[in-house]
Formats: sequence, structure tokens, C-alpha cells
Amino acid sequence: MIGFIMGAFGGGYTPPGGLPLTGRTLDVFGDSITFGVNTTSGNSWPEKLAAHFGMTLTNHAVSGTTMENQDPIDVLASPNMQSRISEIPFYVEGASGLLGIAYLTNDVGLNYPDYNITNYAAAINVILDEAINVKGWPTARIFFVFRYFVTAFGLDNGYGAPTPADLPRYVSFNDTGITTVTARSVKAFDHWDTLSNVVNPVSHLDAYERHIDDYMHGLAADAKIAYYESL
Repeated sequence: MIGFIMGAFGGGYTPPGGLPLTGRTLDVFGDSITFGVNTTSGNSWPEKLAAHFGMTLTNHAVSGTTMENQDPIDVLASPNMQSRISEIPFYVEGASGLLGIAYLTNDVGLNYPDYNITNYAAAINVILDEAINVKGWPTARIFFVFRYFVTAFGLDNGYGAPTPADLPRYVSFNDTGITTVTARSVKAFDHWDTLSNVVNPVSHLDAYERHIDDYMHGLAADAKIAYYESL
């Protein structure tokens, strides 16, 4: 878990009539992309988002994790988000800013029978039940991140699943995630169109072809900034 204050004396912005964000918290949960693998210091999307609004960032992301439970096949050693719901902080009026949840790639890459869209949607609802009903987060202050940019090689490389994952599976999980969270009035971000349309997008990935670089993290941050500035 990484925590620090971003942009406390500059760059903060509160949209007129929108959500107050400056001086508040930004808590994010996710996998290696959210953690910042393949980025340099200060250039991951959570860092950029926090810096822009002058928020205090706590990055709870853990590499190699998934949204859904890994039962009965415990493929990954790291804990999944569904089992970490107790770590979601309580909403504190006047202090809490945004809660971000970002898992998709590993759920897709682990192409085992239990890693399916039904269980993925169920996990999202368990997480939202905890965040909204137990921890008191307003839905307007929660967001989920689904697709970035990845190749078919990136969805298969290193997972060892009996059937290699592919891009259609990535799309189906993404669509399921978006449908699930928007049905509960929660914002969903899908960065695929923006990131896949840059010049030579594969050049912005690491050797695994699934971790985006500083440039793509910047684009992902810009989309979130634009959204919260538009409220």
C-alpha cells in the first residue's frame, strides 16, 4: 500500500457545482497496471489523477491480482479484490474523495472455468455492496476501470491457462463489468478506444505486452480528469 499527498499547493481543481475533490482522499485498488508497473515515479494514472486535483493518494494495488475469487483453482498467490473488501475505507464526509477499483486483465488471462463473466459480475456486486452499503460511499464517488490496451499475446503470456485467453474474451469481461457498475449508477472507464488508436500502440507496452507505459497512463488519467471536471 502506497500513500502520499499530491499537489497540495497547486494543480487542485474543484468543478463548479461538482464533486469537491481538492484536499480529499483518492483510494485505488487494482492489479499491476494500477500499481504502476512499467511506469516511472509520478507517472501512473493514480498519481496523475491525484496530483491534478490535489488529493491524498493511497494506492492499495497489488500486482498479480484479480477482481473475483480464485476458488476452487487458486491460480494466483495474491489476494483478489473480492476477498479484500474489508480493506475498503469508510467514507468520511468532507475528507473522502474518490474510490477507484481497477481489475480486468488477470481475470481474463486466467481462462479457467470459474474465471467467467458470471463470477466477475458477482464479484463486482459484492465489492459494491461493501463500498456502498457497509462503508457508506456515495455512488458518485466510486469509479471502476476496465480496459486499457493489451495484445492477444499479453492475455496469454505467462498465465498457463488450459485455453489461451483472447481479445473477444477481454471484450466480454469489459462489457459485463460496464453493464454491472452502470446499473448501480457507478462510473465505468474503458480506455481501449483512446489507447488502441495511438500511433504504434504496442510500442507503449512492456515485454509482456500488457503493462502500459507513462504515455498511456497519462491518457488514462486525462480521461478521468476530463470526466470529473465536467461534472
